[in-house]
Amino acid sequence: MIELLGTMYDPGYGDPLTGVGAAFGAMIAGMIAIAIIPLLIVYVLFSIFYMKLFEKAGVQGKWRSWVPIYREMIFLKLGDVNPWAYLIFVVAGALLTFIWIGSLGLAAGLVLWTMAAIRISQKAKGEPAWAALTVFTGVGSIIWLGIMAFTKDPYNPNIARAGWAGNWIGDKGQWSGVPNTNAPQQPGYPQPGYPQQGYAQPGYPQQQAPYGQQPPAANPYAPPQPPAAQEPYNPPQPPEAPRPPEEPRPPQV
Repeated sequence: MIELLGTMYDPGYGDPLTGVGAAFGAMIAGMIAIAIIPLLIVYVLFSIFYMKLFEKAGVQGKWRSWVPIYREMIFLKLGDVNPWAYLIFVVAGALLTFIWIGSLGLAAGLVLWTMAAIRISQKAKGEPAWAALTVFTGVGSIIWLGIMAFTKDPYNPNIARAGWAGNWIGDKGQWSGVPNTNAPQQPGYPQPGYPQQGYAQPGYPQQQAPYGQQPPAANPYAPPQPPAAQEPYNPPQPPEAPRPPEEPRPPQV
C-alpha cells in the first residue's frame, strides 16, 4: 500500500494536483469566455444603434458611439437632459452601493435616462409612449434603441422645449459636433423650439439664421460705402400760355 501511494506522487507518473489545477483553470477560462461573449454582443449592438441614432440627430463623428459612458452622455444631450447631472448620480450611486444613498443615486440616474428617452421618442418617432419599452431593462432598451435608430420617420428636433429646460436638469452646454436644441438662443436668431425674439421692422421680413449657424458678424474695418447715385431732379414745367384766337379773314372774290 505504501509502495502504491509512493508511485502516485512519483515524478515519473506525474503530479495529480497539477492535472486538477489545469482542469480548474480551463473551467474558469470557459466561464469567463461564456460571460464575455454576450457582453461583447450587447456592446456591439448598442454601439451600432447609437451610431445610427447619432447620425440621424446630426452628431458628427461615428466614433463617438463606440466610446462607453461618453456615448451615454451624448444620448442625454440629445434628450435635452444635463449629462453631467446623470454622470454624478450614477458614479455616486456606484461608489455608495453599500448604503441606501447609493441606491437613490442609481435610481435618480435611471429617471434622467428615462426622461431623455421620452424626448428622443418624440423627436425620432413622434410619440413619447415608445419610451415605455425601456422599462424592461436590458432587452427592452435594446429593442427601443433599435427602433429609434432605424425608423423611417424623419428626425424632428423642432419640438417644444422641455419643461425642465430652465433648471439644473436641462442641458445648456455646447459640445463641438453635438447639436443642442435646448441651449439659450441668440437674440434675433431663434433656434428650433424657441419663440421668436426681437422686433421686426414694419415692411421687412424677420431674418433667421440657419439652425446650428451664427449670423455673420459685421466687419468693423470695412470702409463706408458711397451712397447710390440718384437721378437729377427735374422740376415740372409750367403750362404753355393759351394762344389768342385768330381774326376772321374777309372772303376772297
